[in-house]
Order: sequence, then structure tokens, then C-alpha cells
Amino acid sequence: MLNGLRHRLQAAYGRHLRERVKSWTRRWIAFAGRVQPASSLHADAGLSVFVSERGYRPIDVHEPEFRVRRPDQTALLRSFLANPNLRAFNPSVVRAEGVHVSAPEMVHRWHGVSFLEGLLGDPENLSYPRLVIDFELMPLRRSRAWPEGILLALPLYSNYYHWMVELLPRLQLLDDHPAWSHLPLIVPASLPPFALETLSLAGLTDRVVFLPNGLHRFDSLVVPSLLSPPSHPSPRAVDWLRTRLGKPMLPADRRRRRLYVSRRDAAARFACNETEVEAMLGRFGFETVVMSGLSVEQQIALFASAEVIVGIHGASLTNLAFTESGACVIELFQEAWFTNAFYHLATIRGHHYGYLVCPRQGAGLVVPVDLLETLILQVLTMTSAMPRA
Repeated sequence: MLNGLRHRLQAAYGRHLRERVKSWTRRWIAFAGRVQPASSLHADAGLSVFVSERGYRPIDVHEPEFRVRRPDQTALLRSFLANPNLRAFNPSVVRAEGVHVSAPEMVHRWHGVSFLEGLLGDPENLSYPRLVIDFELMPLRRSRAWPEGILLALPLYSNYYHWMVELLPRLQLLDDHPAWSHLPLIVPASLPPFALETLSLAGLTDRVVFLPNGLHRFDSLVVPSLLSPPSHPSPRAVDWLRTRLGKPMLPADRRRRRLYVSRRDAAARFACNETEVEAMLGRFGFETVVMSGLSVEQQIALFASAEVIVGIHGASLTNLAFTESGACVIELFQEAWFTNAFYHLATIRGHHYGYLVCPRQGAGLVVPVDLLETLILQVLTMTSAMPRA
């Protein structure tokens, strides 16, 4: 018991220190004006901004269908239904001359600033201390010269969700600019294997240029923005993924599988009582899957065959984009760790969505098995009329 308490205190203190440091760096970024929307900068300094006609309009949101009506489970509803980022958005493409890019962080600098469009639309993404240090040291480092390219990898590219939903689909913004169709796609040499596989699946490998670690200067660099506000997937992004990556793997007939997506291989947000969770779900025909050992192609095929998915909040749920419409999804949240990105992804795909908030225990969480079973019974009542394969 004492060891568990000590672990929780250490974890809490570590989180506190990280947030304090990030708070200081955020203040510096704001004070120095390090992050600016490209549209607010002078166009006479080798900068052009092209607003795309592929605009984003907010999706229709509604109350999640599966939830436990208790005070400890309903506090998230306000965020589900009224999020300030759920707004109209006009994506754009920035073209600038003389831009520096640092690999492997993929931070860029132009005339002392970083474009908001190149930070996933959120200045917070430059506030990680290692990125701020990398950015500030650029003027002191020697750079390698490159003619031109498209900045495909941005900070957070190593995260499956950010790469799949936010970064790759940006390429469709370039379809309206044939003159850029020949430009190389710029990524770091340390690109994760899953990202390399997606480039192959999308038929883009021949256009990729891998930047070795160090500083690089581009005579001309093209930076597409996100397709939608941060943490709110765009229907255009989902359609692009299904067409360019999923189409060969999407089966004509679903197997109607029931999946429990485990995070037992993760350092955080794992189920501390997973044995109990698996035993309960097993009674209802669920199979446990661990995504880290699967290729992207295998993950797509797995989710495409599912009718019910239960999983702890994490990047693996990105694959909901490939699940056939009408599936049922229950997302397990660790208390105080919340985003509605996967709720919106499920909404775009026409899935039936529910959630359960779970108490934190150290770096993991404890799933209230009785409450989860209540939700499972709600789900199975809905799916009982659906024929099993």
C-alpha cells in the first residue's frame, strides 16, 4: 500500500513539474511572438498563403448513446456537446522562402517565427521544452541546403493518431496546385515504421525525402495546414484514409467481431485490473487485441471486421476510421485525461458511441467492471437483431 501511494505521489509530482516547465515555455513563446498564423505576416518577404476551398463545417454532435448516469460519469458531457474548437475552419497552404527545418524534431523557423499552420494549428505544440530549445538554437547551427519541398512531418508525427488523421490527409490540399505535384515530401530519417507503411500503402514512397538529423534550409517550402480545428477530425480526412489506405483491406462482408483493445503494452493509461475486465468481456464473446504487434494493414483489417469495440483512450482507436458504419464503440477514459477526438471520429463514421470514466491508479486506471458490464448489456441489446457472421 505504501509503495502504491509513493508511486502515485511521484507520478503526480512529475506531472506537476512538466506542466510548470511547459507553462514557462508557453509564456516565453507568447511574449516573444514565436508562433504566428502565416496569414498575419507580410507577404512581401517571400511568403504566400493559399486558402483552400475544402472548408470544414462543424459536425453534428449529440449526447453519447451509452453512458452510466451517475455524477462521476456525467461531468464530461459539457465537453462532448459544447467544445469551443468545434467551429468552421478554412484550411490553407503556406509557401515560404528560406525556411529552416530541424530534424528529427521537425520544427521550422522563418524570420524568427514558426507558422501556426506548421504546429498542428496549436501553439501549445511548440511548448515542449526540447522543441523550444531546438527552435532557439537554430540561428547558431550550420544548415544543409535544399531547393524545395513539402513539409509532411510536423511535431508529434510519431503519434499514430496525429500522423493518420491530421498529417497524411493534408496532402489533398495540394491537389488544387498541380505545380506542386512533383515536389518531394519531407520527413525525418527516423520516421516510425507505421508511418513508412502508410506512405507505401498510399503509393507515395517515391516522393519521400528523408532528412538526416540536423538543421536544413529550404529555398522554398510548402506547409499545408490541418483540414479542421485541432482534435476535431475532418470528414475529408477520414474519407482520404479509407480511399488511400483502407480500400484494399476493407472486406465485403464483416465478421462481426467483438474487440477489446488492450493497452497492456503501454507505459500509461493501462487497465490495472485487466484480468477482471477480460473475464467479464469474454463471457460476451470479446477477444483481446494488442495493437503494437500489428502492421497498419493488419490493424485496418481487424477494425474493419468489428461490430463492437471497447478500448482505453489511445491512438489505436484511430482505426475506427476503417470500421463499417453502425458499429458500437465504448471508450474508457482515465479520470482527468480526456479528449473527444475519437467521439467525433465515431460520429463521422456513423458509429454508436459510449464512454466510461475510470479512476486513476498510479500510471494506469481501474475499470469499474460492473459499470462496464452495464454498458455492454446496453450495446448488446442494440446489436441483438444484427445477424452474426
